Amino acid sequence: GLADAHIHLLRAVEWDYLWRHGVFLPTWTPNLAFGYGYPLFNFAPPLPYILIDMWHLLGFSFETAVKLLSIAILYLSCCGAYFFARRTLDFGPALLVAAAQLYTPFVFREHLLYGGNYPQLLGMAFFPWGLWALHRLLSQQATYPAETGNDENAGRTTSPTYAGYWLAWTALFTAAALLSHLFQGFLLVGLLLGYTLFFQIRHLCGRQTFY
Repeated sequence: GLADAHIHLLRAVEWDYLWRHGVFLPTWTPNLAFGYGYPLFNFAPPLPYILIDMWHLLGFSFETAVKLLSIAILYLSCCGAYFFARRTLDFGPALLVAAAQLYTPFVFREHLLYGGNYPQLLGMAFFPWGLWALHRLLSQQATYPAETGNDENAGRTTSPTYAGYWLAWTALFTAAALLSHLFQGFLLVGLLLGYTLFFQIRHLCGRQTFY
């Protein structure tokens, strides 16, 4: 079976137990560690267990809720890869990127064969969404006129407010990754910083092929 799946199933059951007893921001898990308890949720991000418990509250069993989370992660990751790739590629190539995201050996190993680390997979699923939002943000900043009297930028409709909209989405996807898996969340932060540097270098070199 999946190595980590049963661990996260037990954690989700514990999260549900704490919610039902009025502890909505738990840190201590009293029923784990052979009943001795330990401060699991001080360092384990809660988003995967919140999602599992939400499906459970809708009437699904915990086992089914974990499976639904696995399916949702696959769809989230695949759609994010498509939308990010679609910013620079046509429909066909972007669809291939989404398929590559979905059918990589790592994904099959973790979801179907030997893995089941759903918090890690959920955090990674936000990578393409964070890149997509950041790309929209950087595109808006690159096209916004530095001076209102610049004729080259006349007629462009972008604004700092619109750029702020994409900044908020970038922050939201980054926060979601951090609330899923800390290590993957920090990797996303580094990835976004690297992509920002890459984008700005290309823009400064005059190779504006991103629009």
